[in-house]
Amino acid sequence: MTISLIETLKQVEDFRSARGKRYELWVVLLLVILGMMSQCQGYQSLEVFAQRHKDALMQALGLPLKRLPSDSTFRLILQRLDYTRVLEVFNQWAKQSVELEPGMALSLDGKGIAGTLVDHKGAQQNFLSLVSLYCQEQGVVLQAKAFENQQQSELEVVQQLLEALHLEGQIVTLDALHAQKKR
Repeated sequence: MTISLIETLKQVEDFRSARGKRYELWVVLLLVILGMMSQCQGYQSLEVFAQRHKDALMQALGLPLKRLPSDSTFRLILQRLDYTRVLEVFNQWAKQSVELEPGMALSLDGKGIAGTLVDHKGAQQNFLSLVSLYCQEQGVVLQAKAFENQQQSELEVVQQLLEALHLEGQIVTLDALHAQKKR
């Protein structure tokens, strides 16, 4: 049985108190995903995206809201969100939504997440990165894993992802970082 992305996002526990909560967490997460797929790169662009598509979203999702979240709501939620849990439920959804076949081309790559940099002036800056496995034929991310650059390296995370996925018969491309002799 295939579970929808919305039902999957509803599995992420809401960390906020009931007082003052206007939007269900799944609504905010869905807007973030849709916005990111539409090239939104910040809280204000997420707000603009939500407002631009408000009527269609309200109708399609059956939301009884007068308005959608503002940039400050996106910021407050995304700053406190448990990304590990979001990635867990996303990976579960993606795994049951896409069937890999032999010969499929997959890409693995890591990217730093903007806005997560800690200690801007320090020599040992720490930030959150995300490694994702992308299926080129189907145009979807199959798995993703977050890590802090001071605690793990992209090399380690990619190795963990490959071992956990037990890929067989697919073509996996990686960037030059992974072309080291000792790995």
